[in-house]
Amino acid sequence: MTLNAKTMPMSSPTLRLHTDQPDAPPAEGASPREEAPACDLLFIPSLPHPGHLVGSVLDPDGEPLHAGTLDPNDVDSVAAFLTDAERAAADNGLTFDARAGRREALRAGLELNAGAAPATTAAGPAPDAVLDALQLQVIAETAGGAALVYSKRTGKLSPLPNLGRLKKADLVQVAGPPATTLLEKPSSDRRPGQYLFGEAVQAIATAASEAPRQEAGNVWGQGVWRAGEELFVVNGDVVLCGDPDGSWAEYAGHRVGGKALARDRSAAWAPADLLDRLLSASDTDAADQLARLQTAVREWSWLRPGDADAAAGLIAAGYVPGTLSWRPLGEIVATSNSGKSVLVQRLLLPLWAGPSGRAVWINPSTEAGLRQHIDNTAMAYVADEWDSWGKHGERVQQFLRSAGRGGVTLRGTPGGKPLSTRCDSMVLRVGVHGLRGAPQDENRRMVINMAAPPVHRLPDLPPESELHELRAGLIVSAVRLARPADALIQSLNGVTVEGVHTRVAESFSVAAAFLTVFKHGAGASRDQAEARLLGLLEGRAGELDTVTNEESILHAMMSAPVRLSGSLKELPGSDRDSRPTEYPLGRLLGAEAGVKFFTGVARVDLRHREVRRELAARGFRVFHDQAEQGEPRIFVVGKVVCEKVLKGTRHEHADLNQILRRVDGAEASKQRLGPGLPSLNGVIVPLEAFDIAVVEMEGREGDAS
Repeated sequence: MTLNAKTMPMSSPTLRLHTDQPDAPPAEGASPREEAPACDLLFIPSLPHPGHLVGSVLDPDGEPLHAGTLDPNDVDSVAAFLTDAERAAADNGLTFDARAGRREALRAGLELNAGAAPATTAAGPAPDAVLDALQLQVIAETAGGAALVYSKRTGKLSPLPNLGRLKKADLVQVAGPPATTLLEKPSSDRRPGQYLFGEAVQAIATAASEAPRQEAGNVWGQGVWRAGEELFVVNGDVVLCGDPDGSWAEYAGHRVGGKALARDRSAAWAPADLLDRLLSASDTDAADQLARLQTAVREWSWLRPGDADAAAGLIAAGYVPGTLSWRPLGEIVATSNSGKSVLVQRLLLPLWAGPSGRAVWINPSTEAGLRQHIDNTAMAYVADEWDSWGKHGERVQQFLRSAGRGGVTLRGTPGGKPLSTRCDSMVLRVGVHGLRGAPQDENRRMVINMAAPPVHRLPDLPPESELHELRAGLIVSAVRLARPADALIQSLNGVTVEGVHTRVAESFSVAAAFLTVFKHGAGASRDQAEARLLGLLEGRAGELDTVTNEESILHAMMSAPVRLSGSLKELPGSDRDSRPTEYPLGRLLGAEAGVKFFTGVARVDLRHREVRRELAARGFRVFHDQAEQGEPRIFVVGKVVCEKVLKGTRHEHADLNQILRRVDGAEASKQRLGPGLPSLNGVIVPLEAFDIAVVEMEGREGDAS
């Protein structure tokens, strides 16, 4: 098809599109077919409807076949007009390319918006004309009744609450210089196109009354979104629209169907030249980016064969969670000294936050704080130190659970108005323990386990500037391959692996799908994706069946952090400032039992009254005199441990005393946890059951029991 578009001056923007079909060679042995005549498509501004176009389909002689008004900022309006235009052309034996017409309609909309002129009505200035003069667009109305306003001049997205009390200074802060020309009261010096402040407030209120409510996914903020087969990328104050055939164009509209697009220049997260990159990207680029990403991830040690690739696939999927039919509850569980913090700081933040420093790192927060931070975005976030979220973890978990398929969460408000929210983002939790939440969340988890490296070393990563460039490439490939990746995710639904819950397999299918399309391109097959999924699930059979056994509970107890505040005896010559003050509980138990261990370069002897006090407060006491052949044993009070150590984990309601009695060599007992404390029912367990190896027993410096 050949496009001959002519644009008239903006005082009368007119686009004339000649749509004919490309010359196709006839099949071998066939006679050349006669091409049907082509039609023309003409766009002119609609004077009765500012911001709209009148489109006309003309036959080769210039006679109109179809005409209609369309809003170039509304894809549904454009699609309806082009459908009617295509039907009119076909009825008259003419050819018409709707895709080309759509691109030209969007381009006409961009030019129309750039040259929009003020308009008035008999009742006064039209609200659209006032907002155009102020370069404002009302995006939505918040649950509290505020107008969510975007300024084309400042690039800001701002709520304007209580319009009845709005001051001119407030509006100037949002709109910038265009609002300074507003008049407080009528004046004889009023220029054409100059408006009163009250008229501006009235225009904003009118637009807010017609805007969608900001709730339950009605507003699309920063990220990549899907409307049918089309993708919309909201990157700062620029929106791109992509077709399944790979064509991309800038989109000037502020709504897609019933969804409002929340532009915000300060929130740009993708490269500024994203459009050019999308148009020039290839499958070869994606395969190269995946290889570089996998190399970086493998600088850390992982527990299972597929854990490193699962992490890489999850990172890639994190750029486009808003396009996916299923978003897993990603979770990286790291043992002590495995490099968890380094992974977050040196890899996840550069790849997800990028040079703009977008706030992707979420510190312990309440459910409301997390919901407000994520807001209406479709992005990836890192919830680090998940173990320390305490009592808020359960509410946060309920909110994150809704992200799986974009479910709606209902909350009450002080004003009595229900608030519905929806999470389209993906949160990757990182911590020492596993998921804190209800048992029904177990099969929703996508757990990736880090392991302590055999030799402590820092990962060998590219410079941060190279990671930022890799991030730009990953964004482009993830956006370009989002549709085929989601198709593979849906095709893998129902894949069964013996001993693995189907929901767990579904979660890992997200990583498998992105690994597959990055490696093999948009035409990757389901068989390739299934093979990749089976590799990621290797070694996971039966994991859900053992989540409450004694080994899992012992691990959770021994890895629980304990912070010490008192001064501790150190080896001479050690660097006191480098000594950590927080230790895994298992290390304190080992030290109290007389175990030597190393923390960094300094050996720390932690046999101290404070250590015993902290252990007793958590339900533990070390005994020597009751052990066979002098080997220490540990007295555990299950009720205290569940309340002080395991609270918030999947084990907090376990009958710990009964479970520990299954351990070889364990016996029920009633003892004191310390001097002056009451006797409590518990279990005495051999030290070896806690996986604490006694290297050398030392003489005790006075028995302070």
